[in-house]
Amino acid sequence: MANATLVSFDIEVGDLVVAALDSSGLRPNVAMWAILGEYGDARIVLASRKFNQESSAGAYEQILPALRKAGINPLRLPSLLVLPMKDQGIKDLRKSFSKFGDARGIRIAPRSFGSRFLEDCFVYRIE
Repeated sequence: MANATLVSFDIEVGDLVVAALDSSGLRPNVAMWAILGEYGDARIVLASRKFNQESSAGAYEQILPALRKAGINPLRLPSLLVLPMKDQGIKDLRKSFSKFGDARGIRIAPRSFGSRFLEDCFVYRIE
């Protein structure tokens, strides 16, 4: 099986997703494209204090209307992985990278975060 790779189209779609969430007041504290070993494909990983922390379904119910309002076609929606702020991987990322300020564009893979393995990633934000 061929390895997945992130391309400029993916990065542009991620910019649209992050901008849509920012403008709707759901500003993510962590936002990145990630190729995770457990999935084998690229997903936009999101975590925000503004998302429902008790239920991933509740978080998706917040996110999807914001993306639709921004004109992001649900049929073209990238795969999302929404994690709570208390997720150990999110805590690890924030502890390691939030102190550096603007993390946009950094590549921090290959590495583990929590129990997940990042094969590749493109960071939009870690704060």
